[in-house]
Amino acid sequence: MKLELKHLSPYLPYKLQLISDGGRVRGMGTDYVLKELETDYGIGQVIKFQDMKPILRPLSDLTKEIEVNGVKFLPHRELERDEWVRYVPNDNWSCITSENINKIEHRIFVQLSEWHFDVFGLIGKGLAIDINELS
Repeated sequence: MKLELKHLSPYLPYKLQLISDGGRVRGMGTDYVLKELETDYGIGQVIKFQDMKPILRPLSDLTKEIEVNGVKFLPHRELERDEWVRYVPNDNWSCITSENINKIEHRIFVQLSEWHFDVFGLIGKGLAIDINELS
């Protein structure tokens, strides 16, 4: 499996961070990002998705305190408070995995994407970086 635009697109409206060489993103194709290098000439560089990795949270962090935009909270409590949850057997948030995530409501999927949770299991496949492993 390789990293594809379909894996990145749910995160793009929410300031997804990607690890690769420096530069500013100028455009994106179906399997690459065009970055503008910091030079006097503004020369671009094409970087294939397989040469970069998104920084994501594992689904196991659903029950841990996280910080998003300077606000700390427990994701599962936020989701419960908004009464979004229909598929969480016995309030067991650890049962949500990349294999069964397709059973949750679309609104939860969007919210998890906004919080940069790994909804596609990319971390386990070596295609993303676990945010907890960064210094």
